[in-house]
Amino acid sequence: MNKRPEAIHALQPGALANEGQGRIELLDADPQSAASTLLALQVSTRTPLGSVAYYTGGILVDSGWLRILGSGHPRLLWGLAEWNGLQVAVPKKRILAHDVLGGFFALESNRRVSYFSPDSLRWENTDLTHTDWLTWALGPDLGDFYEHFRWTGWQKEIHSLECSQGLLVEPFLFRKGPALVKRKRKPMPIRELWSLYQDLAQKGGLDP
Repeated sequence: MNKRPEAIHALQPGALANEGQGRIELLDADPQSAASTLLALQVSTRTPLGSVAYYTGGILVDSGWLRILGSGHPRLLWGLAEWNGLQVAVPKKRILAHDVLGGFFALESNRRVSYFSPDSLRWENTDLTHTDWLTWALGPDLGDFYEHFRWTGWQKEIHSLECSQGLLVEPFLFRKGPALVKRKRKPMPIRELWSLYQDLAQKGGLDP
């Protein structure tokens, strides 16, 4: 097990005080996977990306609503290296995290973080650096960002999901329809949800 540096704990003072209570959970890193991930990403542990990649298998926020990628873990099999080997459609982006509804955060070539929103099928600029984004993601304001995406009882519903799964919402979130709580939701592997939304995005959301 790799020792977690103070840098991770200091990103948001007090944020990790809730570790073990469901708010934030750091997954242990396997030393071999951590080293190979760092090499694949060609980054240093002095960077936020390298630090998370090397010292964690991943970070789960809000009971796994948001999954910040590390070097991989039995509960979060696909880590930074695996996800960023998939990027055929968006090669200039580095996927950092995914959420339960199929939203993705990515690090752009301009060193800013963007968000792929399942309700628009577009990448939206957050204007945050990776460090600022990580501080925000581990902080108390995450719920405000997802306020319109959550429904009564969401905690119980996602508790039964594996971290490699997301929820497919039908009708799709980018289509007009009832409130999210009244839409059909079913588990789907997050890799399949990613592929589905990227395919729909290329078609302009015009699925058959």
